[in-house]
Amino acid sequence: MNTHSASWLLISCLFFACLANAASNAILNITGIVQAMANCSINNGNPVSIKFDNVATDQVNGVNYSRPVNFTLKCVNLPSPSLKVRLTGTGAAFDSTSLKTSVDDLGIAFTDRNGDRMALNATWQNFNYATQPTINAVPVMRAGATLTTGGFTASATLIIELQ
Repeated sequence: MNTHSASWLLISCLFFACLANAASNAILNITGIVQAMANCSINNGNPVSIKFDNVATDQVNGVNYSRPVNFTLKCVNLPSPSLKVRLTGTGAAFDSTSLKTSVDDLGIAFTDRNGDRMALNATWQNFNYATQPTINAVPVMRAGATLTTGGFTASATLIIELQ
């Protein structure tokens, strides 16, 4: 190695060593809040039941026989009281926004506290934990259909989430 190359090597090493020694330090402050996850229980984990009893086949019109969907809601560790609710399930063949029942041409529609339809699988109703939502269920039928007599059943899922 010639002296010229050795000099450049020495200067390069000294330069990078100086850079390494010239680095500065900064203090990084980190803050946050550790909290438990929000946890809600609908109806104490029990199914919500709606009984329509006797429904006259010629009186099903989307208004008659309206019943409240009564349930309890208990939440802990909510980061906000702003919640939302919706219903999911299999839509009726004649109206996908209504819940299918075990009787052809009969479905169950859901409404909010203002009487506005809550489309199954779609509509979220916003509410505040302190003023829990009002949901009603009402039988509906295919226009022009003649309902068969007998019992009927249906099943949906009530979902509550943070807004």
